[in-house]
Amino acid sequence: MSKEPVHTEQKRFFGRWQNLVIAFILGIPLWIIANTFTEQWNLPEDESMATALVILFMLAMFSGRYLAITWQHKAHPQLQTVFVLLMVLIAAPTITVFILLDFPSPSLRGIKMVLLLISFILIGVSSGMLIKFIRTYQEKQLRDARFSANKSQAELSALQAQLSPHFLFNTLNNLYGLSIAQPDKLPALLLKLSDLLRYSVYGAKELIVPLHEELAYIQHYIDFERIRMDDRLLLHCSLEQGKSSTLGVAPLLFIVLVENAFKHARNTSLNKIFIDVRLTLQPEELVFFVENSCAEKELNTSLVNRNSGFGLENLKERLNFIYPAHHILTVQRFNGRFRAELRLKINAV
Repeated sequence: MSKEPVHTEQKRFFGRWQNLVIAFILGIPLWIIANTFTEQWNLPEDESMATALVILFMLAMFSGRYLAITWQHKAHPQLQTVFVLLMVLIAAPTITVFILLDFPSPSLRGIKMVLLLISFILIGVSSGMLIKFIRTYQEKQLRDARFSANKSQAELSALQAQLSPHFLFNTLNNLYGLSIAQPDKLPALLLKLSDLLRYSVYGAKELIVPLHEELAYIQHYIDFERIRMDDRLLLHCSLEQGKSSTLGVAPLLFIVLVENAFKHARNTSLNKIFIDVRLTLQPEELVFFVENSCAEKELNTSLVNRNSGFGLENLKERLNFIYPAHHILTVQRFNGRFRAELRLKINAV
């Protein structure tokens, strides 16, 4: 296992200059506590003794910090065990100090002085190590969280980046066939295609887009397909706007289902093809429904699976990234129909 790098400022005994400022601020209440002990034990020059104890405590604490830095980069301690051990090392001398307060005998003054020094050193070293270990643990948790977020974002970006080439590849294939069979439709299709590509390229870069923009994109795609399929298409489209101006959704989710519907229907030998596209907004979720006609013989083979494989798998992976535990995607094939329904929790992102 590789060792984490130790920054130069962390290697220094006192670390950053802010540590000295914090130590000075903490030294004031510590001096008051130490002075209370020295007064109660009738130690000579109690204020000077309290000052010496505070300085000793601070040096011990920074020593503990330095030891923690050295130790954690030479070994990988079990943090739970270390925390328990350090808490014991802090608690034991603290209890000892308070017990000594119950024995005011002058004859024990020397012993008290030695025990007080040892207690302050132990508490200081243990506190410094404990603080450093806690801070290191928090920094590691933060780094891990950032790494996980960056990794997820990179994977999501890669998935989204696959969509535009996928869409363009399918469209160019179809345009080629159309240029031979129906060249008069090409100008209108190319204009629609430019609008579609503009959104698929720039919209795909965002994590969340306004729902009304996504619906407009779907409508552009449907208009594009209407030009291509002409009288052969029987289309029912109902995209409920409602609160779409205030809701956000991950880009290019619904288009996968719509594109698959047109692709499956178009590739059949049926004279008329049927496609139903609906979006409804319920109190707590958004429901996107797509159904298309499909030849029965195709449903009984793997053709549908092959045609929809990339798009649906990409969609499933993106949903798991963006809407974990907040979505339901169902796909059904029955009676010459191919049906897909996507339910998203509103404001789940």
